[in-house]
Amino acid sequence: MSRRTSPPSKRDRIRDEAEAVLRAAHTELHISLIAVKVLTALGLAGEVSDKTVNTCLHDDPQRRFVRVGKGTWKLSPTPRTPS
Repeated sequence: MSRRTSPPSKRDRIRDEAEAVLRAAHTELHISLIAVKVLTALGLAGEVSDKTVNTCLHDDPQRRFVRVGKGTWKLSPTPRTPS
């Protein structure tokens, strides 16, 4: 019997896209810019707020993101897997 896997949640898709945006930028970015790029790429503009994107980065179980200032994020040099 094959095991079904559920599709990634909206929050997981936001986190994955934010990681791609920050990798491409090679620098820290403000959440307003991250949100525009992420939500546009995922077709969620107008559906999801910057605040929700910020919360997704903050609550990432893999700890891929580091807050370096008010509303400013960069990629963690060493992301962790959840225990």
